[in-house]
Amino acid sequence: MKSKSLLVLLALLVALPVSAQNFIGSWSGQISFRGTSLRIVFNISKNTEGKTVCTMDSPNQSVKGIPASIEFASSDSISIRIPNIGIEYNGKIQGDMIYGTYSQAGVKLELNLKNEELVYLRPQNPQPPYPYTTEEIEFVNEDENATLSGTITYPVNYQKGKKIPVIVMVTGSGPQNRDNEIYEHKPFLVIADYLAGNGYATLRYDDRCVGKSTGKYQAETTKEVAKDAALAVKYLRETKQFSKIGLLGHSEGGSVVFMLAAEK
Repeated sequence: MKSKSLLVLLALLVALPVSAQNFIGSWSGQISFRGTSLRIVFNISKNTEGKTVCTMDSPNQSVKGIPASIEFASSDSISIRIPNIGIEYNGKIQGDMIYGTYSQAGVKLELNLKNEELVYLRPQNPQPPYPYTTEEIEFVNEDENATLSGTITYPVNYQKGKKIPVIVMVTGSGPQNRDNEIYEHKPFLVIADYLAGNGYATLRYDDRCVGKSTGKYQAETTKEVAKDAALAVKYLRETKQFSKIGLLGHSEGGSVVFMLAAEK
C-alpha cells in the first residue's frame, strides 16, 4: 500500500512540468477596471535548464519581464502568482484561449488570454544602411571600476577634421541601454538619427552593467549617473573634435543635465 501511495505521489510531482507544456507561449489579454483597459501578457517558456518559467508584461505601463511563478498546471488548468505585488491568475485552457480570473488587492477581474506573440511595430526606428557615420567608443569611470560603451553618430556629410557640435544623451531612471529602449522603441536612436540629419553629432552610451558597459548598477544614485555623464563630456572634450558640447536628458537624465549645467 505504501509503495502504491509513493507512486501516486511521484506521478503528482512530475505532473506540473509535463502539464505546463500545454501553456508554452505568450498569452495576452485585457482587464477592464473602472472604465480603463489594461493589457496583461504572461510569457511561459523553457529556460536553458529545461525548467518552465513565467514572466508578466504590462505594455500599457511600459513594464516587462516581471518574474512570476506557476503554482499549478494540469492538462487544462493553470495558476500563476506574483506574491510580491499580490497578483494571482487562475484559468482554464480551451484551444488557443485561457479563460480565467485575475486577482489583485482583493479585486477579481475577468481576464481571458489568447496565445499570440505581440509584435511591436516601430516604424520610426531608423534602419541601416544609415546615411551617416557611427563610431563605437569607450570611456572609463575609474572610481567605480566601470567601462562605459557608447556610439558617436556623426552628421550626414561629415568631413573628418571639421569641428562640429555634439550632444551627450543621458538616459532615464533605472538601467537602460544606449538607445533608452522601451518595448523595442529606441527613442535615443531616433533622436540621434534626426540630429545627424541636422548637423549635430551625438553620443549615447549604455548604463553601467547594461549592454556592452561593465560595472555595477545596484542602487546607483543620481549623483553617480551625473558622474558618468560628466566623464562622457570629458571624453568628448579630450578628442578635440567638437566645437560645442551639449547634453540632452530623459526623465532622471533631465535632472542630471541641470546638475551638470549648475557645476559649469
